[in-house]
Amino acid sequence: MKHLKAGALSEDWDAAASIELETVLWVRMQALPIDAQRLLEVVAVAGRPIHESLAFRTAELGAGGRVALAMLRSARLIRSIGPAQLDQIEIYHDRVRETVLTHLSPAARRWCHERLARVLEVSGQADPEVLAGHFLGAGDRLRACDFYDQAADKAASALAFDHAARLYHLAIELDCHPPAAQRRLGKKLGEALSNGGRGAEAAGVYLQAALGATAAETLELKRQASTQLLISGHVDEGLALLRTILGPLGLSMPSTPQAALLSLIRHRVMLRLRGLRFQSRDETQVSAADLTRIDLCWSAVAGLSVIDPVLGADFQTRGLLLALRAGEPFRVSRALAMEAAYQFTAGSRSARRVESLIRRAENLALRLDSPHARAIIHMVRGVSGLMLGQWKQAQSSFDNAETLLRNHCTGVTWERDAVHSLALWALMHMGQIAELKRRWSLLIREAQDCGDLYAATTLTTFYMTMIRLADDDSTGIEDELDEVMNQWTRRGFFIQHSTVFRSLMHLDLYRGRVDTA
Repeated sequence: MKHLKAGALSEDWDAAASIELETVLWVRMQALPIDAQRLLEVVAVAGRPIHESLAFRTAELGAGGRVALAMLRSARLIRSIGPAQLDQIEIYHDRVRETVLTHLSPAARRWCHERLARVLEVSGQADPEVLAGHFLGAGDRLRACDFYDQAADKAASALAFDHAARLYHLAIELDCHPPAAQRRLGKKLGEALSNGGRGAEAAGVYLQAALGATAAETLELKRQASTQLLISGHVDEGLALLRTILGPLGLSMPSTPQAALLSLIRHRVMLRLRGLRFQSRDETQVSAADLTRIDLCWSAVAGLSVIDPVLGADFQTRGLLLALRAGEPFRVSRALAMEAAYQFTAGSRSARRVESLIRRAENLALRLDSPHARAIIHMVRGVSGLMLGQWKQAQSSFDNAETLLRNHCTGVTWERDAVHSLALWALMHMGQIAELKRRWSLLIREAQDCGDLYAATTLTTFYMTMIRLADDDSTGIEDELDEVMNQWTRRGFFIQHSTVFRSLMHLDLYRGRVDTA
């Protein structure tokens, strides 16, 4: 209203009130001295608070900067914010900014962006994302791409993976670099998406980045793509891709359940004869092909362990044999820990051997000071607790693992999904239904938002029925189970299929249909 009054063209208030605010503002701005106009334009294009000295430098104002600023403050077009010592200024109101930007010519806007980019870059105070926006506004796409890349790296380091993915995508869309650099950006986008739990999207990005890559790069990118497909529940696509990369690495996949069992028996005999001895070697002393073979087996274990246990156990045994032969400590620790988890399929009589394996893996993890390795140890200790009926200890171990994975690790979507689900299992056995429901509700929403079919299917088939029945709500359970399983693979019979039958059994028992159950 103050701007309308100040800009009125007559003393008739009713006539003045009819004048559009934008028109009044623009008339007032046009009446300002040129220095004040330029400073106003710079602050408007900046789009966020800026130190007044940087604004003066950007607008190329000398001693007249403070006079111009005082005039703009008095006119309520610019205001100071925050503690006085910070000397930050910004546009007084969004309508003022909109008016300036609407009337600013493309050339003037480009000039402001270019000046802001140069001044802020030299100051060393600007966020890379801000610089990227100004270089893009100035028409310098290459510099914008580089700063979007830097901003994305910064976001990924802060574990803000969704934001990092958006920034990598912006850098890729600018298409300013040669193919090798574009592939590097694609790989980082894939990592951000996978870290954010968006496995199917990540797989597509990895496969795109593999186009035109070297043979070794292609194998690694396809391995990562197959991993993301498997752990996000796209089993058929993941297995098909996995088969295409096993051959070039001298590995194979059993084609039938019977063949998988025979392969598992053969590799278990080989492990028994070989033992667990190994010669420790730094990762740099192991060939890239050997590391890829080990990681490929781990990818298969991660993707298959709660889908096809026999095939998963076969790849676990092969991965352990390869890790022991290579001697790289992290991979040996990881494989020993997973071996301990698989050993519990023999029941509580294997407890002593399991504890021995966990201690071997734990000693390596402590020596490495690796949060990822320590998290896997906590996860396996949780599995041990589940198998022995030590529910509280199991839940504590899973929660410790989740804290390490969330705060200190990347590339651990499968591990986080696993500890989340296993912690729910412990809560269910302790009868802590309220906490089970609270956690389940958060996890299922997150899985659905990310398109994580594996987590959504597992959480629904394992826990949804029990949670609903605890609330005396049995309506629509069959439909929800059908809906989630219609998205699941129809090839073969996996754990998720068996848990549906278990859920239906519980539902029949709840309804008093004992014979049907």
